[in-house]
Amino acid sequence: MFFIGIFGVETKNVELKPLPATMCKHCRGTEKFTLFKHYHQFHFFFIPLWKWRLEYYIVCDTCQTIAKIPLEKGRALEADEKMELTLWDQEIVYTPSENKRRCHHCHEVVDATYQYCPHCGNHLA
Repeated sequence: MFFIGIFGVETKNVELKPLPATMCKHCRGTEKFTLFKHYHQFHFFFIPLWKWRLEYYIVCDTCQTIAKIPLEKGRALEADEKMELTLWDQEIVYTPSENKRRCHHCHEVVDATYQYCPHCGNHLA
């Protein structure tokens, strides 16, 4: 977050909703996904005025792989329109290694040896 007096620029990651089972491009299993929206916004007195660089991502609930999806499909999924995601729609941007895992509360990537998340303090199940 960047502030200059009474206005600022902020990067936001918003968890939108769980998605129905789809095939994961990384683990090749038919798994559930979570839809995320990533964007930058300019705000004035904490009132958002405009957004730019909007992108949609899905996260596999099993292997925690993050894949970028096309903007039009992301908007349709956010609006609850019937949309099918295929393997060709998924552009993998992050694949966790064996010594990393993702916190289920704040969604940050942490070392697998941690019992508690260093970002939010919640127990890593």
